[in-house]
Amino acid sequence: IMAHGAPPGAVEAIQAEYTGTGSPPVTVILYRMASQPSAFEAVQKWQPKPGESVTWKDNLFIVFSGADSEAVRAFSKAWLAGL
Repeated sequence: IMAHGAPPGAVEAIQAEYTGTGSPPVTVILYRMASQPSAFEAVQKWQPKPGESVTWKDNLFIVFSGADSEAVRAFSKAWLAGL
């Protein structure tokens, strides 16, 4: 993950795929950044592809992606509420 498209300042990354009954899968890539400002900067500079949503929290830069943009948005909102 780190070698392929990681934002500058990323220290490590973890990727997971979430699937649910009747809903399309959503992939989450969580980057631990060197600092909170670098996580914020990554959000500002990231060029989301269709079906992608990004956000940051503390020193984490988070990329949500999937085939259904609406499902990605709904999932990211629910997932972030649990942080």
